Parts: sequence; structure tokens; C-alpha cells
Amino acid sequence: MNVDFDAVTRKLRTLAWRAAGLTLLWCLVFVGAGRGMDALDAKAQRLLDRGIRTTATVIGVHRPLKSGWSIDVRYVGHTAEITLDSHRYWAIGQSLTVFYDPADPDTVRTSDDRNENQFLLGVCVIPFLFSLAGIPFSAAAVARWWRRYRAAKRTGWQEGSAVVHTVRKQRSHLILRLPKVGGWKSEVILSTHGVARTWHEQRRKIWLAGDRRAMTVLFERRGLPYVVPVKKSERISGRHAAG
Repeated sequence: MNVDFDAVTRKLRTLAWRAAGLTLLWCLVFVGAGRGMDALDAKAQRLLDRGIRTTATVIGVHRPLKSGWSIDVRYVGHTAEITLDSHRYWAIGQSLTVFYDPADPDTVRTSDDRNENQFLLGVCVIPFLFSLAGIPFSAAAVARWWRRYRAAKRTGWQEGSAVVHTVRKQRSHLILRLPKVGGWKSEVILSTHGVARTWHEQRRKIWLAGDRRAMTVLFERRGLPYVVPVKKSERISGRHAAG
């Protein structure tokens, strides 16, 4: 493989910019999902503040397998299902106070149970939770790739070899060997640019850039350059350095 090292170094900068764009996207998801949940809460609060108060009768009690308790209630000629937030147990025939929208009588809640649209709530909550993990992960990737871009510009690339070790439930690591430096064991950093499990215990030609704090290993994968972020952890020698 003929390697354009300048292009590979620029690739590290591109990965940093992509991670920055992904961070921005996750921030937009966070804001949008948060506003969606706020809108649902505000709607439920308006119903409590301005809805028509009346007495309803419990005509059914349900506990679906994948959600919490819900009850069927009848009030002023209407029947509706209310998803319960509270842990109070209701029996068929009991009476309770509900608040409904006169313009849409099927929109109803109790004083303790907001009865929000569960589908819309899921549409908001699930992306919101993913964004809580996505934002720090993407932001860390920005810093990771930018440091490696700067380090690669400073040090250039050295040719060497690596033996890849991938073990289930453990972080993958490489046994690196450079002619002028010797050998050491480096852990593969958790990222979208990891090593394949099929590479386990294979010796592969590599190029290394950076320093102890920001190292990048360049492999050939399917005839194309492929970068993997690693951290230098311990120096080795002898047969271990030979892989």
C-alpha cells in the first residue's frame, strides 16, 4: 500500500471535525427532546389548572407486560384509559377525581397522574437518554482526534509492526515493534475506529504517529489506510516485543 502520510494526517483532522458535528447533532437532540418533554408536562399542567373537574368511576384495571398500571374510567358519558404515575391501587367501581378538556373529553388526567401520550413521551425520552451518553462521548472524540492530528503533524509517521490481541470482555491491545524504538504494549482506545476481532494474534505492518499521550496506529484495511487511536501503556522487551 502506497501511503500518502499528509492525507492520513489530514484524515485525523477530518475525524475531529466529524466528531464535532456529531456533538452538535447530539446537542440538538438533547434540546429538542427536552423541549418535547417540557411541552408534554406543560400540557398536563394546563389540564390540571384549566380542565373541567369531575368524578369518574373505575371500570377496568390493567397491568401491561411492558409498562405500568393503567385504569379505564367512565366520566360524563366518556370512557378513557389513564396511565398511572402514582402507586395507588384502584379497584373496579371506585370513584376518583379527574380533569378533562371540554374541547377534547378524551384528554383526561387525575391530580396525581399526568396521563401523557406514552408514544410521544417515548419519542422524547429515548433520544434524550441517548443524547446524555452521546454528547460526552462525541466531545471526547473531538479532543482525542484533534490531539492526535497535532501530534502526527509534530512527529510524522514511523514504520513498524503490530500483533493484535482481541479478547472478549477486555479492551483490545497491540504489541507494537518499531526498529528505532523497541517494543511496547498499547491499549486500543474505545472509539468507532477499533480493531477487528478477526485480526486477533495476527502480525500486521503498521505506521505509528504521535507521542505517549496521543498515539495513532495506521493499518491497511481492504487496501485503504485505517487509523486506530491507542495509548502507550508499558514498555516490553524480548520475546514479548517480538509478539
